[in-house]
Amino acid sequence: FPAVDGPRNSIWLRAGRLSEYWPQGSSQPLSQTLFLGFLDEQFNALHSTNTAADDLIDENPDLKEFLETSQTSLVLGAEWNWLQMKGAGYTTRGIHSRARALLTNESLGSDVSFEQIYIGSHFSMMFGQRLKLTVRGELGYSNAPVDELLVSDGTDTVNLSMTRLPDQFRFKAGGTYSVRGYGFEALSNNQNGSNHLITASTELEYLVGDDWSISAFADIGNAFNDYSDIQLKAGVGIGFRYYTIVGPVRLDLAYPLDDFDNSLRIHFSLGVPILNIGKVLP
Repeated sequence: FPAVDGPRNSIWLRAGRLSEYWPQGSSQPLSQTLFLGFLDEQFNALHSTNTAADDLIDENPDLKEFLETSQTSLVLGAEWNWLQMKGAGYTTRGIHSRARALLTNESLGSDVSFEQIYIGSHFSMMFGQRLKLTVRGELGYSNAPVDELLVSDGTDTVNLSMTRLPDQFRFKAGGTYSVRGYGFEALSNNQNGSNHLITASTELEYLVGDDWSISAFADIGNAFNDYSDIQLKAGVGIGFRYYTIVGPVRLDLAYPLDDFDNSLRIHFSLGVPILNIGKVLP
């Protein structure tokens, strides 16, 4: 099915207040940010050289409003970040949790009303001096309108599930810090981003030398619009780690279990793993 793309321009501004709280018994603070954000997005796949878009519109006139969009959102938001880690290098362990809540409404001047919540956590623990277990999970939910379109290119027909969420706030899965074995942000409804997110990962790592380790992992997840049609994608693989003063150099060889070509994918990263929040807000 022909891919349609075009320039997407956006302006995201936010102002807020950052506070820190010390939960009882914790050695590290819980940070909270309350903010007001303004987002303006423009997308245009109908430029004069995009013949694929022109052909699709000839066959599917209802698709035009999704190929040329302009959206404005005034968003009320809150974020929480709690880092409870200890150790250094390979022995770094503990838990890192993040959460986010967003709210906007047409009565505030936004083009689309929606609410969204996200919760993610990354946990590591040591077994002896050489064995480490890392688990990670994410949940995202959005209450936003979704359009279901049956689109044809004259030969093939596909069902497009299109969220009305601004692209800035759409959930996408896949990639180094999400579901390995798949491309970066390649997992969602028609790769357009989705309302909801589920990901989970388990990794077992073994220290081979002073700064070297090997690992085996299994990831699963997807971004989707309909809880009755989640279609979770899984990937498994092995990894190699070299620990430096700026964090681990990570090389993963991942095999997708639910991809059409089932080809091996290489993932490379440098530094401490972060939680992947769809598109992380600045």
